[in-house]
Amino acid sequence: MNDALGMVEVIGYACAVSVADTMVKTAAVDIQGLQRAKGSGWLTIKVTGSVAAVEASVNAGKAQAQRDHLYVTSKVIPRLGTGLGPTFLPQPKPKPQPPVTPEPKTTSKVAPVSAAASAADSAATSVSASAISEAAAVSHASKPTTEPTPATHYTCNLCKDPACPRKKGEPRASCIHFNEVEAEQNKSSHKK
Repeated sequence: MNDALGMVEVIGYACAVSVADTMVKTAAVDIQGLQRAKGSGWLTIKVTGSVAAVEASVNAGKAQAQRDHLYVTSKVIPRLGTGLGPTFLPQPKPKPQPPVTPEPKTTSKVAPVSAAASAADSAATSVSASAISEAAAVSHASKPTTEPTPATHYTCNLCKDPACPRKKGEPRASCIHFNEVEAEQNKSSHKK
């Protein structure tokens, strides 16, 4: 494996995206992943490519992160050992192949069709097609067009009402049921 592994650790997702963009635009490297660290908001950008390309992209990414004052550390491993590749680099997941079902072979002989039989078949087909289109028109006429679709997904974690415009994390007062929820919480706190 002649590829090198380069890592740049920064603080914050926005900085990580900016650094990754700079690294890819600087040299011919492939981003292998963006790894989050536990706590502190640190992220590690991993790239692979030729040794010179990885070195150049890591230096450019480091400079970008230092301009933002969010740089933590960086490292280039020139020739990654064969046993370390699966540990530090994400492995491509094999694409599931659709199951192949063999089609049954049928050996049926087709008899010649007379002109009278084919005319009768086409008449029956046209009658059945017109009957189907009439049935479809009747079924469309019987359905109301202004049927409301019930919303089952809610965004407000206070009232859990799909009609509420408040999203989780927004001020509680923007909930359309804020007064009801507040009164319910006051009742439960007075019982204690």
